[in-house]
Amino acid sequence: MLIENIKEKSQSNPVHAIVLALIFLLTVTLFAMIAVIFHSTNQANDEARSHSISSANNILKEKLLQLESNVSDYSYWDDLIQNTYYRHDQKWIDNKLGKYLLNNFNISNVIVLDGKNKPIVAISNGVTVDKNFYHTFVSDLKELAEKAREPSPTRQGTSRISIFNNTPILLAASVLTPEDGSQLPSPAPVLIYGKQLNNSFLSKLSKQFQLDELQFTQTGKADSSQAFIDIKNRKNQSIGKLTWSPKKPGDQVLTKTKRPMIFLLLGCTLVLFIIIRSTNIITKRLANAKESIEFLSTAIDQSQSIVLIFDHEGTIKYTNLQADNFFNISFQDKNIANLIPTLFNDKFYRIINNHIINKNLWQGDFEYKSSDSHSI
Repeated sequence: MLIENIKEKSQSNPVHAIVLALIFLLTVTLFAMIAVIFHSTNQANDEARSHSISSANNILKEKLLQLESNVSDYSYWDDLIQNTYYRHDQKWIDNKLGKYLLNNFNISNVIVLDGKNKPIVAISNGVTVDKNFYHTFVSDLKELAEKAREPSPTRQGTSRISIFNNTPILLAASVLTPEDGSQLPSPAPVLIYGKQLNNSFLSKLSKQFQLDELQFTQTGKADSSQAFIDIKNRKNQSIGKLTWSPKKPGDQVLTKTKRPMIFLLLGCTLVLFIIIRSTNIITKRLANAKESIEFLSTAIDQSQSIVLIFDHEGTIKYTNLQADNFFNISFQDKNIANLIPTLFNDKFYRIINNHIINKNLWQGDFEYKSSDSHSI
């Protein structure tokens, strides 16, 4: 029964709680570091994506402004007015408008509307086409022309994005105005330029502004990994999306830190293994030592000899059962020098006195007999 109690006591091990807390702290710290790294990676990617979207919007605005500037400059050209509005010189139109504008300014569409908003010149990709070629979005052209005719303090063109043949097109319009300041019949004719955002043009934009895989789509949702901007018509209705693959600086950093991360994980795993292994060894040794102490304490406590253990100050720290029975007093906070007076035994007192005051080590035997049946 005694041995079973000793074993039950020896099973309680506070080291386990400390080590488990240490392992938990190390694990939480490691996962916190990983979480911070991935959060920083995603944040860097999101910021790069937002910057890319902002840049793409600015690029579209810049292209519209450039187109406005081009159409405004040409709308003051007297030769253009004479050869398109008055004489309709097809040779001049083909050489000076169609091919020239396409090759030098990438303007794929040129349209001249008369005062009734009917096309008198229609050019597509540098070639003159039938005047009804643009009938599918003639309402957009008419509205753009009316916008250009509106009086304004500063003479300038107007622009917008529309869609033609399932392809987004940048349009800019300006009223034809002779250089000498004279006025054409009212409503004045309007010159319209267009740049289609076809695959060829988008490919050039992609290379120029590093918008990887830039393309236009009318249906379906953009991939979550892609950046996109909505293309809207004059009624603010979405007509499609420009999508591209944004740069991911966070992923690039993560790729470079992947190897150190793996080594860190392996190192932490090794440390955890060593801690657990060492803990098991220490725990086993502590358990064996505690069990030995319990056995020794039990043996001392059941011994017929009196056992007193005290420190250098003489304060009694331990007494066995035989000592309690012999002295029949409470040893709590008792001092060995006060417990055994000089008259008991001079030799014993000298030993105690030298041991306590001078703190010298002593070993040897002495005997004190209080009666025939009790002795120290």
